[in-house]
Amino acid sequence: MAFVDAAGLADVVSGPGPITVLAIDDASWYSLAATFPAGVTLETYILPENIGLLQDILYYHIIDGSHPIASFVSGNLTTLNGDTVSVEVSDAGISFNDAYIIEPDYMFDNGIVHVIESVLLPPGDPFPAK
Repeated sequence: MAFVDAAGLADVVSGPGPITVLAIDDASWYSLAATFPAGVTLETYILPENIGLLQDILYYHIIDGSHPIASFVSGNLTTLNGDTVSVEVSDAGISFNDAYIIEPDYMFDNGIVHVIESVLLPPGDPFPAK
């Protein structure tokens, strides 16, 4: 939630919706951090000069409309950052750019949350300068 607050997305998450949030647990953020270039940490993303990158990543985890797990079909969905995420429905489960839903269908006031197993990175260079 610290990233959501730092990026100023609380209004989006608590707004009128409906939205679908592909939520990431703390362990996934720390796994991503292990791949960062030298000198870049999770805290680097909340520096004022990097908030735009953080917002881009977080908006890539939000889809307009309420999408329960049973509604997904294979294809592409446009996220709130304007990029598309690939959806794959298979016997193994439902994935977004190869990140599987591990906890589906948490309802909240303006939409639905699915917890996914890893951070989705939008196209481009997601790493901030040191």
